[in-house]
Amino acid sequence: MLVETMTAYPQTWVLNKGLAAVLEQCGESHDRLVIIERRANIEASTFPSEIVTCQLDGQRIVHLFCKYSIELDHDVYGHRGGVEYEARVYRSLLQQMELSVPKFYGFYQEPKSDRSCLVLGYLANTVRVSRTSDPDDMLKAARWLGCFHAHNETHLQQEEIAFLHRYDADSYLGWAHRALLFAKQRSRSLSWLHTLCARFENQVDALLSEPLTIIHGEFYSQNVMVHQGNLYPLDWESAAIAAGELDLASLTDRWPDKVTQSCEKRYRQARWEGSSPEGFHQRLQIARIYTQLRWLGDRFEISTKNCHWRLEQLRDLGLRLGYI
Repeated sequence: MLVETMTAYPQTWVLNKGLAAVLEQCGESHDRLVIIERRANIEASTFPSEIVTCQLDGQRIVHLFCKYSIELDHDVYGHRGGVEYEARVYRSLLQQMELSVPKFYGFYQEPKSDRSCLVLGYLANTVRVSRTSDPDDMLKAARWLGCFHAHNETHLQQEEIAFLHRYDADSYLGWAHRALLFAKQRSRSLSWLHTLCARFENQVDALLSEPLTIIHGEFYSQNVMVHQGNLYPLDWESAAIAAGELDLASLTDRWPDKVTQSCEKRYRQARWEGSSPEGFHQRLQIARIYTQLRWLGDRFEISTKNCHWRLEQLRDLGLRLGYI
């Protein structure tokens, strides 16, 4: 049964036309495409998305994942690039690699509208690494990440990825400044946070030093799906050129020390065959501080969510590193 949904989603006839063009362009030739089911993705976060089932020429069934842009500001101080940016990441980077990623069908812009659509192959029966019952899935995620970073560390000069965001000192310091502003708006007296942010500013050059690579940008365990034993990271709108340790810090955020240490080991094995360059451990600790500042320095309504435990995490890190 087809049900027209809220305005963030296109009308079925508009979607039908866009998907027909996308599939034709990617080599899925057909004479007639009919949408037979639309199902909203109940776990969508930043952007609305849905699962669309299509029938080609009255026979073959194709299940698609459609993610839509909407007329809201979701760039978060330049951290996210949006749906069109994510499509470029798939087209120019991900579909060229041998690592497991969802099939990229294409992207279309809706005529006379600001709405656009990223079209991927739908992966049925998946589970997020954050919810899996298999403890090895975290280690698989760390290995996937190490392989991804190792591959892209040597491809940073390719013209195809020149569009990627690149983190600089201002990128990092902006989160620290906004985190302090957030604490002030909350009327919290956090003298230790001022000390920690000052130390972070002095250490931020470590995140700008080699080796850099292409990062996912939000490689949290809830953004990595398990499908038939393989891992599929989703939501690539924050991909950028930066220190790989940022992704590793995101993956292990709030996980027990034992799991975190095992993931670090598996990551180093995958990226550098077990060894690691000088400064790796320092960069990783600074990346862990950045991970908390990034969310505390977001928009006020986002920073307010979970701010208590993030402040606790920051304080524990600062004490452990001797920063406060």
